Amino acid sequence: FPCTPRGIAGEISHFFAGLTSVYTARFAAWITINYTLVKGMSYLGILYVQLPYFKGLGLTGAQYQKLMNISLMAWSLKPAFGVLSDTVPILGYHKRYYVVLCCILGPAAVACVNLLPRDPSAGNAAGALFFLLMMSVATVDLLGEGKYSSILAKDKTGHGPSMVTWVWMCYGT
Repeated sequence: FPCTPRGIAGEISHFFAGLTSVYTARFAAWITINYTLVKGMSYLGILYVQLPYFKGLGLTGAQYQKLMNISLMAWSLKPAFGVLSDTVPILGYHKRYYVVLCCILGPAAVACVNLLPRDPSAGNAAGALFFLLMMSVATVDLLGEGKYSSILAKDKTGHGPSMVTWVWMCYGT
């Protein structure tokens, strides 16, 4: 494995080409975008912005920890979101419109967080909005996992582990 930037880029390109030869390019691109931007960058961005944001509101460390943990509780609710999407389809789809709703809810929560007053009284509202942000990321993550798991279950080529590697590489990027 060449350790030059060009060699690494070539290896990644070759790896991705192998995935798109088995799975559709649209599916591989969706996995790349979902796990790089949504679960990767959005999740980490939400995590890293909370401390300075809550400090800017003038909250104590204990208040920050409480609100941070509330926002992270959205990840514990992933099974409930899965049951909801499986039992209550929107317009006949179990995943599609839930993802669309989350992609609307997340930016709306960001906009609302930015409109809150910069004082301690806004702490609980900000905590609820950060929870909604994490919930949108967790739900898109869950529904993405469900989709690629169902596709990999049908795969008889043996490339399933490569797709899982790609997912985690995108997330880690």
